[in-house]
Amino acid sequence: MAVVTRIAFIFGLIEIVISTTLREFNEECLMRHNFYRKKHGLQPLELDETAIHFAQKWANYLSRECEFKIDKKSPYGENVAGGDFTCTQAVDRWYNRKRIYEKSSPRSAGQFTQIVWKSSYFLGCGVAKHCEFKRVTVCYYFPPGNIIDHFK
Repeated sequence: MAVVTRIAFIFGLIEIVISTTLREFNEECLMRHNFYRKKHGLQPLELDETAIHFAQKWANYLSRECEFKIDKKSPYGENVAGGDFTCTQAVDRWYNRKRIYEKSSPRSAGQFTQIVWKSSYFLGCGVAKHCEFKRVTVCYYFPPGNIIDHFK
């Protein structure tokens, strides 16, 4: 019985470490998103536990299946990045799509427009190791942005 108790304790500690790390990751993501939203005079996003859960679930799926794509069935707005970078760097890459937005059309710069979508209020992000990239970062936004004919 003592072995079972120790194993349960160890798994409990692992869960605490993972949730703390995911929380810190989301705090970093939130800070960078809100840095850019402030530049555009927008209200700050807030972290949402449900969005975090589903973003992490999708990141895990992409990792497990060795895929890199958005979830077309998701009720969230979504940004996905693959590579060896922090959440701050991922958000910077998405935001830098602004150059494409300014040169062509809003539809070509969905990563940028989702970050600055005025009516999105909640954010949740996930991260996982990936077979092709060092890691995959997924951020979910609610309500979703990038609604055709609603770009401003």
